[in-house]
Amino acid sequence: MLDGGRRRRSVATQPPHFDDVLRIFDRAVDELERGLTWSGSGRSADRDKSAISRFIVIVVHLLALAARVASSADSRSRLRAATRSVVRMNARGTARRTPLHLACSADTTDVGRYPVAR
Repeated sequence: MLDGGRRRRSVATQPPHFDDVLRIFDRAVDELERGLTWSGSGRSADRDKSAISRFIVIVVHLLALAARVASSADSRSRLRAATRSVVRMNARGTARRTPLHLACSADTTDVGRYPVAR
């Protein structure tokens, strides 16, 4: 592949470790909870709803990645528990869309031209 007149080398990459993905997921969920608390304190600007929607999309993408790399029964159990915590938050973005709405949407299942989940 050419990039600015130079040939790019393909680099073999290892898939991420489940624990690393889950750690990032947990931090994203913490930020989402803070955003929901902050926006629920009387601030309901469109900008806040848009930011919350973007965070929900990030959480959905991290769940999809974690599901791909979960290889043991323990990791799948931890992933189910993490998913339940997001569902219990009842997070809603613009147009009151939940994480399930966003996971099913063709608009949010791609990052650039690369499919995250189908």
